[in-house]
Amino acid sequence: MSATLDTVLVVFTVVLAIGYLAWRKLRSARRANRDWSSGHAEVCDSCPVLEIRKARLRAGHR
Repeated sequence: MSATLDTVLVVFTVVLAIGYLAWRKLRSARRANRDWSSGHAEVCDSCPVLEIRKARLRAGHR
């Protein structure tokens, strides 16, 4: 292969990887746990409310 084609393939792969990482970041930001009263993202992973929610999700309830 020519050097130009190699360069184009590398650039395409890097752009694709950056796009995928950005997509995952945006998707995880939308799924972040929110505090029901303020709408801000939860900061406490061991809060009882989150533990109850995680247990419900494991059990298949929404």
